[in-house]
Amino acid sequence: MSRYFILLKRELWEHTSLFKLPAVFYLIVVLGNLAFGNLIQYVEFAPDGLQRGILRSAFGTVNSVAFIVFVFLAAFYLLDCLYTERKDRSILFWRSLPVSDTQTVLFKLVTAVIVIPIILWITLVSAHITILILQSILGTDGTGGFLGLLSLGRYWLNLALVLLVTMLWSLPLLCWLMFCSSWTNRTPLITVIAIPIVLSMIELLLPFELNLGGHMLSRLPFGFGNQGSGLDQLLGISALGTSDSNDLLRNIAEALSRVDVLIGLAISAALVTLTIQVRRWRDVS
Repeated sequence: MSRYFILLKRELWEHTSLFKLPAVFYLIVVLGNLAFGNLIQYVEFAPDGLQRGILRSAFGTVNSVAFIVFVFLAAFYLLDCLYTERKDRSILFWRSLPVSDTQTVLFKLVTAVIVIPIILWITLVSAHITILILQSILGTDGTGGFLGLLSLGRYWLNLALVLLVTMLWSLPLLCWLMFCSSWTNRTPLITVIAIPIVLSMIELLLPFELNLGGHMLSRLPFGFGNQGSGLDQLLGISALGTSDSNDLLRNIAEALSRVDVLIGLAISAALVTLTIQVRRWRDVS
């Protein structure tokens, strides 16, 4: 257990944006509420049918912005995590410790797929609570009806479930980013983009269509691309409005039983295996 704690400390030490960026985002939420003020007045005077929608819209805006920011955080973390250790030669120090290449690679993937979403979830829950507290201070009347518009426990549970399935759906793309970080000598981002483009051009010469570009785009969060249409609503921010967590769980179970999800998991396992082998035998340059 202490070994994995050290690995976590290493990631936080080497990638300070993992905790600095959430702090900056939270500060922006606080300043935004103080600057743009009294949301509760719109809720109080809105028709009953619109009050819940206004509050969900306010939370949804915060969720959407945070999700986009954290997607970029996870992507650039994975692009940097194995490339930089070779570039600054710190890999020589870490290889001297009793931590295998498999443990190192898997923990970096866990950091992107689990730790960063947990940080995002905590940040969003804190932001939601802050919004409610600041709005209760800014509001002229009581906030009992305001707080009762959403079942916060259910809402936050739905948020955690959507984050979980989103990261699972995007896992092949995340593993591709990490593989490029371990393999390339210069600028992993160029490799990430260039190889799919080259493969797509080669595909034009084939007598059949593989649609590699569409498959890769479909793995982006929110189901962009023509292959991800079945998961669009599940992965979209609108899924957080689901009032019944059982319905959301049922939808997630159906989504995860799809063949393309299982194929994605197999591709992810292959990419992780390749990443481990590349890190093991890669010369430090």
